[in-house]
Amino acid sequence: MQGCRNCQYIRVFVISVLFIVIIGVIFKQDLSFLSFVKPINAALFIIILGSVVFLFKLIAYRIEKKSSLSNKSNKIRD
Repeated sequence: MQGCRNCQYIRVFVISVLFIVIIGVIFKQDLSFLSFVKPINAALFIIILGSVVFLFKLIAYRIEKKSSLSNKSNKIRD
């Protein structure tokens, strides 16, 4: 059974959170190297990643829009 995209995203998120919790419980002492992960670092990462994805999608949209306009026939000339 294939679910919608939103359901798949939610499932992946929940599985990721569970995985992080399990790793945190099992390896309490060995996770000291992750001390640099702070809320501000996570927020900056999300903002930067979101901005980069937005720019790529914007560029792809512009390229697609430009190519679709050039493929249309010129009704005034025809």
